[in-house]
Amino acid sequence: METENTLQENRLLIVDDEASTTLLLKKILEREGYRVDTANSALTALMLTERSKYHIVISDILMPDMDGLDLLQELRKRDPLIQVVIMTAGVTINRAISALEHGATDFILKPIEPEELVIVTRLCEAKLKRWKGLLRAAFHQKKKESF
Repeated sequence: METENTLQENRLLIVDDEASTTLLLKKILEREGYRVDTANSALTALMLTERSKYHIVISDILMPDMDGLDLLQELRKRDPLIQVVIMTAGVTINRAISALEHGATDFILKPIEPEELVIVTRLCEAKLKRWKGLLRAAFHQKKKESF
């Protein structure tokens, strides 16, 4: 299990055009100790990511201003390590698979079960921790080689 300190290091952003969904998911994840912000559009999410560092983004795939796939691609350009989880209703499962092909970390089917949300979020954290460890090791190795 992750320490409380690790949970506080990883900031989450939930993006969905339905405010009730973002508020519900925020409440679930905050109970688990996460720092969570919300956005009710992809454009707002992009503005927030310019001002703050987010490690995990959980985004709906169907939104009016910009869909989740376009948001995913823009977030990946800005930060290749960001973990993006796509939320979708069953009718858009092919788009969720497409999101995985374009670099999404995972996807969650709506209606979202709280336990599944927490599990997927913890898996994202574990992946981030592994990547950060690998990057640290590579940095130290390169530093050794330059001496």
